Amino acid sequence: MDWAENHLAAYLFRGEGENLEFKQRLNDEYKIAKTLCAFANTTGGVILIGIKDDKTIVGVDPEEERHILEKAAGFLCNPPVNMRLEEIYLNGHHGEERVALKASIAESDEKPHFALSRSGEWIPYLRFRDKTLLAGPKAVNSMKTAGIKKAAGLSPNESRLLDYLKEYERITLKKYMALVNISERRARRELHEALEKGLIRILQHEKQEYFVSSRL
Repeated sequence: MDWAENHLAAYLFRGEGENLEFKQRLNDEYKIAKTLCAFANTTGGVILIGIKDDKTIVGVDPEEERHILEKAAGFLCNPPVNMRLEEIYLNGHHGEERVALKASIAESDEKPHFALSRSGEWIPYLRFRDKTLLAGPKAVNSMKTAGIKKAAGLSPNESRLLDYLKEYERITLKKYMALVNISERRARRELHEALEKGLIRILQHEKQEYFVSSRL
């Protein structure tokens, strides 16, 4: 067994799951966009094209499948999904050559990704086991918050602040002091830094100041 066969054999042994899907052909660019977004929004994954559900390797025309994948990832996903494409060449028992196409999608730093439906709606998806499922509002908000934290390089206290605001919507200076167990002087400084980063906004009601997430 050569390298290509070994490479595919490991995936075939593992079988479809949260990070792996087999496709005999790509005949619906909207459907594959959903899968791409789901992998990018979860923990990444691999799509192997040219493989039947029963794990039979039938091969594909890689250029044709590549065109569909690139259209789905670049135009039917928002933001576009990054992927790496690799052609895997296999020799059959009678000397014929078959080609499988491997699409590798990493977990995205730009979550959430939305897939365009045939009706023109942008819809978010997640991967659960071997299924591509609709992502609800809470899951979308969680992805947005995680992305903010990662991009901004948040401190532990800033992360706790955003988590609190996600659940309760607003916080006062005194409540923040109690939440992270710090002095008033330090709390004022940290809230000022969060304001400078654009993480929160300050509002006033009946002469009382309070803070809300700038992402709400």
